[in-house]
Amino acid sequence: MGCRRGFTAGLWPVARRVAAVVAMACLIAGCGISVQELFDDPRDQQDDERQPGDPARSSPMYTTVAAGLFHTCALERDGGAICWGMDIQGSLDPPQEVFIDLAAGLFHSCGINSDGQISCWGANTSGQLDAPNGEYVAVSAGGAHSCALDTEGGIKCWGANDNGQLAEVAGEFEDVTAGGAHSCALENGGQVRCWGSNSHGQADEPQGRYEQISAGSLHTCALRSDGRVRCWGSNGQGRSQPPGRNFQELSVGNVHACGVDTDDALACWGSQAHGRSNAPPGYFREVTAGGSHSCAVDANGSVACWDPDIHEWVAPP
Repeated sequence: MGCRRGFTAGLWPVARRVAAVVAMACLIAGCGISVQELFDDPRDQQDDERQPGDPARSSPMYTTVAAGLFHTCALERDGGAICWGMDIQGSLDPPQEVFIDLAAGLFHSCGINSDGQISCWGANTSGQLDAPNGEYVAVSAGGAHSCALDTEGGIKCWGANDNGQLAEVAGEFEDVTAGGAHSCALENGGQVRCWGSNSHGQADEPQGRYEQISAGSLHTCALRSDGRVRCWGSNGQGRSQPPGRNFQELSVGNVHACGVDTDDALACWGSQAHGRSNAPPGYFREVTAGGSHSCAVDANGSVACWDPDIHEWVAPP
């Protein structure tokens, strides 16, 4: 976002709050700032080597976690959702339901409850909260839109459609992901389908068979059947250059990505600003890459989050 340029690292925690308010005002007023620009961070052009130190950790009580831009949500063992971070237009106020899946976007989040219905909360500037009716098995929240996979393998997307990211796609699918202003899915059989913004090649469709796919702002990554990760789109700060190891789980953020390898260890790549690519040691079962921070659920059910500059809203409860 243009108005963030010139903020120093020391002022960034305060400036981030001001920028968030300005960003929301621009989304509401339509001042010409794109969803992709809202993800921009002036320090993303730096390749510094900040270390995360000890990541902030929670008590062992969570089953899944999802990182947005300025907030994070997690599912407790009883299926209840809890969110923390910056409360922008209700982004920290999930409904009191039992959820089985959870996703966090720019300023909104969505979950699938135990009946297969979708509930969303947070910003609604572009219809992000207008979840479709039906029964769903997976949901993904992006910049200002979301997509979900129904019980018959169909895809439904809602929210912002300024780049065609809500296009109706025919076929049967096994995975779906919503990025900054594009969407991708895996057909039954593992082939990639993408639509929406392709300004940096993030909606290109590589050949091959894949088992999981995850979209960021300007790049996309997918997990191949042999455990290797392939990324395409923008390669700024090395965000499309995954390490050469085998993975079992993948998550793409704004300008970085993370995965859980087959040894249950974390690995992240892309921008080093905020130390976001410096994953902590340990054994983990799930990871989520957000706007400028990342979180993971370890083998005991504790959530670990890292971003040394802004611990006051990254730290889980």
